[in-house]
Amino acid sequence: MDAFYAAVEQRDNPALRGKPLLVGGTSGRGVVTTASYQARVFGCKSAMPMAQALRLCPHAVVVKPRIDVYSQESRKLRLIFERFSPELEPVSIDEAYLDCTSSWRAALSALGSPAPAHTEPDNLLDVGLKLGAALKHAVLTETQLVASVGVADNKFLAKLASDIDKPDGLRAISSAQAPTLLAPMDVGVIRGIGDAARAKLAKLGVRTVADLRAVDPPTLTRAFGRHALDWLTMANGQDARRITPVREAKSIGCSKTFTQDLTTKDQARAALLDQAQRIARELREANLWARQLTVAFRRPDFATYTRSITLPQPTHATEPIWLAVRAILDAWWTGTSGPGSGPGSLRLTGVTATDLSDGTIGTQLDLFGQLSTPNDGRSITKPATDQTSQTRQARLDAATDAIVKKFGKNAVKRG
Repeated sequence: MDAFYAAVEQRDNPALRGKPLLVGGTSGRGVVTTASYQARVFGCKSAMPMAQALRLCPHAVVVKPRIDVYSQESRKLRLIFERFSPELEPVSIDEAYLDCTSSWRAALSALGSPAPAHTEPDNLLDVGLKLGAALKHAVLTETQLVASVGVADNKFLAKLASDIDKPDGLRAISSAQAPTLLAPMDVGVIRGIGDAARAKLAKLGVRTVADLRAVDPPTLTRAFGRHALDWLTMANGQDARRITPVREAKSIGCSKTFTQDLTTKDQARAALLDQAQRIARELREANLWARQLTVAFRRPDFATYTRSITLPQPTHATEPIWLAVRAILDAWWTGTSGPGSGPGSLRLTGVTATDLSDGTIGTQLDLFGQLSTPNDGRSITKPATDQTSQTRQARLDAATDAIVKKFGKNAVKRG
């Protein structure tokens, strides 16, 4: 999708249309989540400090993100994508790969177009462009948002094609065209080459994709490791990665950098309680259970520490998740959980749930038994609970979820 968060805001608020718009944190430490294309011409971009973006574009309008709204739009988009192919691999909230190899005939038929008699590679690219145009039309008609679509026979080229003509792009790249097209491009177009790798490659005289192709493979692997061989493969327009329709979530987390540093345990407790509730709610929405929780603490000097705790049973209930997070905070604030712990200012806190499993594990038992913290070998015991109280907890979570869904995440909070 093109400037997804900003596009949603401009769609929903006509007064923002055509104006440079920055979606992100509005505090002095805020970060740009999405910049509209009108703001990008001034150099504003995602992940840039908001203060820097406003120096580049002082007249930009700044709005806070509405993640719930964006998530709802993302679900609508996924339903549209699935009409074109069941082989769908979501990459982020606004991006996905579709493999139409097995479904293109059915998709064309549904669009009222006969399938072509021949299916040579070039012909299939034409089919892909036809499907891409139909998909863009469906997205625009049903969501009033603009998408860019790339068509190719592998993921790398499809992603590249989708980026070339943004916004509102539609481009196909064949494997035969790829080497010539890629040669003059900056080496940063290769998946996996970020700013640090680009700088290191520049010292080797490698600035374009053509330069990269000319590097001796052993030289490249000595400097960057064996994964650099994948760069050479993509530099020639090839990519063996397959579409993965079902991608298991590895973690669910949230964090917050505060406008003013937290200085008391009560402030840290309130922040972590809110984050624990959000994590639990997201786990339930995804029908996932977590077995391990990690809490992050960042000091004003940017030193960051993490502490983890393993639950006796996987859960997505708010109460055991909060009790575990609170136990970590208690140990942290008393200074007994290792280096960095102890009272003092915090710039950021965060909670992440890992070791996830799906809803087939059955009922949860003994959620408040022995909790072990692998960071320092300590154990924290919480009172056990019976099945009746677990049922009560599930009903409470369901009720609060319904309230939040209807009135927003700030509508109900624990004390």
